[in-house]
Amino acid sequence: MNKHKHSDEQEHRKLLRKLELSNISFLRIINVENEDADYCFLEAPDERSVEEFHSELGLHCYSIDEVLSISEIQSE
Repeated sequence: MNKHKHSDEQEHRKLLRKLELSNISFLRIINVENEDADYCFLEAPDERSVEEFHSELGLHCYSIDEVLSISEIQSE
């Protein structure tokens, strides 16, 4: 899961196109309007690949946190 500045619909489409060319799988994106942020849930080999992926799109990740299973998120 990573957090970055809110991206608009056009940026989301770029992100999804870029995913098709990478070894990263999109799971879900959640927009938090009062934070002007998006939380991306991705399946990726490591933190570095998530950071590089977003950087290529001009997005800086404020945080990247490893989530081992979806039940970790649901229990919080």
